[in-house]
Amino acid sequence: MARARPRLGRVSSSQRGRVSGVGAAAVAGMAAVALGLPGLLVRASLPTPSSALVGDAVYAPGARPAPPFTLADQAGRPVSLRGLRAGVVLVTFMDSRCRSDCPVEAAELALLQRQLGRLMPLVVVVSTDPRGDTPQSIRAFAARYHLREPYRWLVGSRTRLAPVWRAYGIEVRSTSVHSSAIYLIDRAGDERVGWGIPFPPSLFARDARALQARRATGWRWPWQL
Repeated sequence: MARARPRLGRVSSSQRGRVSGVGAAAVAGMAAVALGLPGLLVRASLPTPSSALVGDAVYAPGARPAPPFTLADQAGRPVSLRGLRAGVVLVTFMDSRCRSDCPVEAAELALLQRQLGRLMPLVVVVSTDPRGDTPQSIRAFAARYHLREPYRWLVGSRTRLAPVWRAYGIEVRSTSVHSSAIYLIDRAGDERVGWGIPFPPSLFARDARALQARRATGWRWPWQL
């Protein structure tokens, strides 16, 4: 698998430092203001703000809507990105017969599933091998690298899959020769973090926790309203 990092250009330091560049006293003051504004917070305990995300690429809320898609999963059930907005979603691209980077990625995702538990985003894999990915090969791949359900492995013809590859900047040259990337998509349907392959599980876990915490509490910083 090629190890290009499509669509993951790093954002500028000014964009990524929108909160970190503010003095601690100012942040504390803004938090105090937020606590006094009706509807901003569900409860007073604030999770790590989502502006602390640390992926290879980080996007502000609403800046990068995730390209929509509807495909069938490994059990033939239709899956649409819009229909998964109840939680944070992890979108990535693999093939079940790959023996290079895909196993590394799958093992890292399995590690995260164990570490994060209920905070683990739903894993949505878009196939890069239209002919080779079958329900049997997908089950065998998941078992080999300990990837646990729930996960949705989306399959289809090249005609159906190619527009999704292009939309997410994935280059598929031939069977098992493709670029890959992981995107964390928030419940508003926005791309918030992009990682190349391989990725550091500890930092990825930090990003996942931050997005899941924001979803669980329902809080927003004033400038994100």
